[in-house]
Amino acid sequence: MSRIVIVGSSGEGIALAGLAAHAGFSVRLLEPDRFSAERCAVFLAQIGGDAVQVTGDNDCLAHAEFVIEALDAALPERLEWHRKVAARLPLETLFLSAERDVALKSSCDTCIGFHVATPVHMRQLAEITPSCRGDVAPAVDLARGLGRVAVVTPRNGAMVSAVLERALWATLEDLQIRGAIPHEIDEALIVAGWAMGPHEAQDLIGTEIAYAARRKRGDRSQCIADRMVEEGRLG
Repeated sequence: MSRIVIVGSSGEGIALAGLAAHAGFSVRLLEPDRFSAERCAVFLAQIGGDAVQVTGDNDCLAHAEFVIEALDAALPERLEWHRKVAARLPLETLFLSAERDVALKSSCDTCIGFHVATPVHMRQLAEITPSCRGDVAPAVDLARGLGRVAVVTPRNGAMVSAVLERALWATLEDLQIRGAIPHEIDEALIVAGWAMGPHEAQDLIGTEIAYAARRKRGDRSQCIADRMVEEGRLG
């Protein structure tokens, strides 16, 4: 049985731990903060990840076949962990980060980006970003072992999920300009096999969250959605 250590109790870390446990891996989640560890154990129980052992002992890293960094911390703190801890992992251990940006900036040249789309029970995509050395095959095998569809994203390219999502919303915007109503679009997509319509999903997340993300990257393509938020219509 392959041994996986998830480092950190972020949302990505908890999702990965539960996913790996369901796939039959031996999973430990490393979280040194006692209160965060208790919170993490509660969440894992809710998603059926009772088999995951939550620990604060760094010694578990020495015996892992796969180590996935998913710290709930700012980028500098995560990169510092890479510098102090990840560089001392055994050579045979595959080291990954759940965040693509962290993997790209890591001082550890063996770090592979391993972004699993969430919620994991509704999405099957795993985006793999090669390490500085170009390593990617073992991470692809791991993704398949977790039941994911693995897609390799070049280090100098955009994430596939981001490109697809922008294309989706551009199409939805065009349909609305042509007269389609959001709830009708959602109903049509659900009939086509979607678990939830995109507009309903964005309402649940918060339309202002997507609005802020578009503003951050300078994206002005969604005129209707932007205007709704600017008029205070957030759901």
